[in-house]
Amino acid sequence: MAEQPGQVIGDRYRILAQVGKGANGVVYRARDLETRDVVALKFLGDDKSLEPGYVRRIERETVSMARLRGTSAVYVHGLERTPEGRLYIVMEMLYGQDFETFLASAERLGGRLKSAMLLQLLRPIADTLEAAHRQGIVHRDLKPSNVFILDV
Repeated sequence: MAEQPGQVIGDRYRILAQVGKGANGVVYRARDLETRDVVALKFLGDDKSLEPGYVRRIERETVSMARLRGTSAVYVHGLERTPEGRLYIVMEMLYGQDFETFLASAERLGGRLKSAMLLQLLRPIADTLEAAHRQGIVHRDLKPSNVFILDV
């Protein structure tokens, strides 16, 4: 079931718009009706939401992400379920583009990133990975499409 703008999820989050779709689910921009904040809701695949092993893995990942608060990792507010049993992650809403898209745009324009710019973009990633490793967290899917470059 696809969520629709205006729909309220969990009596708390009003869907504003779909902002992304990938192999693991769909991301929506939503309004938290309690705090009035804009958040991201990532709905995980319907078929996997009921698999106990998958649910445990997502729960572990959610806890790990929450432990990285104060780093450049996206802040995760929590993991929820709809009354129908669908899993969704409530996260801070980010504005920008993934690093893969950013690099493709630079390439299309015929440009190359200067080393100073590349270091500026990669330093927060390295710092976050270092903080994660200090806590025993290993990121098993680090790739340009999983890195987000914020609009400034």
